[in-house]
Amino acid sequence: WKGWEVWRFIRDDSSGQFIITSWTHNNKVLCSGPDGQVYTTENKEGTWEKWRIVSYLNSEGLRIESVEHHRFLAFSGQDLYTKNEGGVDTAWFIEPAHGNHFFISATFHDKRLSSSSEHPFTTKSRRSWEKWIIEPTNEEIGQYTILSMEHGKYLGAEADDRIIVSTKKHLWTIAVSTQEGGGGGYLIFSTDHGGRLTLDEN
Repeated sequence: WKGWEVWRFIRDDSSGQFIITSWTHNNKVLCSGPDGQVYTTENKEGTWEKWRIVSYLNSEGLRIESVEHHRFLAFSGQDLYTKNEGGVDTAWFIEPAHGNHFFISATFHDKRLSSSSEHPFTTKSRRSWEKWIIEPTNEEIGQYTILSMEHGKYLGAEADDRIIVSTKKHLWTIAVSTQEGGGGGYLIFSTDHGGRLTLDEN
């Protein structure tokens, strides 16, 4: 893909509403009219450009609702439109454009979590060995698996706090850091054992 299929969801913290902008044409915003028509505009301040993300009850995915018209974004297989009632054609899955590939960095030390096929370690590099696929389990909110993109093994933790890589899935709980000076980072905990993923001075 060339980025035309990628959209940026920009959230207004005060209202919880979103504007949806094109990644490639970032001056273009997704807009909907009262008759179900969906198009793009350069106006980012109007009410027709505001969207609400809501859960899809009794089904997978999310629904994207026009705040102004209370209609749900749908896809006919060829065109986007909005409709009054939510059906299977209004279910959406939102995926990151980077394919869930992340560097896991200890910001204080500027080191990345890496691994060989046998064990994890840290490094200042940013190679393929340092890329991890972080995916939700879809069973519990906030729980994830962390898989080495290079070696295909999961990051895990033992009861004695040792960090390992394994062919077996291990669950991690990820939460936004509220620590002062945290720089907007995240805390990563072993779901099974409760220990926090930490890098010491050594």
